[in-house]
Amino acid sequence: MPVNQKPVMLQHNKVYTSTEGVILPSIPEQRSSEVIQNMRPLEVVDRHWYMDSFPDLPMALLHPQFTGIFVQRLIIDSANLPIIQHGGYWQLHPALIEAWARLENALYFVFKKLIAKTEVNLPLDMYLTKMPHTYRYRGKFISPKQARNCILRSHEAFLPLMTMVSFAIAVYPDHCPDPYS
Repeated sequence: MPVNQKPVMLQHNKVYTSTEGVILPSIPEQRSSEVIQNMRPLEVVDRHWYMDSFPDLPMALLHPQFTGIFVQRLIIDSANLPIIQHGGYWQLHPALIEAWARLENALYFVFKKLIAKTEVNLPLDMYLTKMPHTYRYRGKFISPKQARNCILRSHEAFLPLMTMVSFAIAVYPDHCPDPYS
């Protein structure tokens, strides 16, 4: 192949070119907004194409580590969840319910305050990912298995919420003059 020609490839019925070589890196399939809205939280933050509806998803960490004083309450052992039996139902330990609720409210509050001050034009069809409470970590369940599933999904939903905050921080206006410019 002549030096000035770029290879052309077909993947997922789409045509791509590469400036770096004859092999494309792994390219995730493009998904619609409706599909993303119905995914599990960890599937939402998995690699896929940038979409106007979800501009925050590129901020997702591939291997999150819940270190730091604010997110330590998310460090749980999925094999030994703090689920308690109270009467005829099962639930997450009340102290953890309260801690998660405070964290969820704080992250959402920070996101809303920062995004309200942004000078970036946001997409009209921008979706917020599902909040952790929508997966019912505050709920009472008839079986420990049902409680465990909902609590783990709620736990997973904190990651997309944190990507929303990271996105808001990234687009927040910086009005301070750059001392190095």
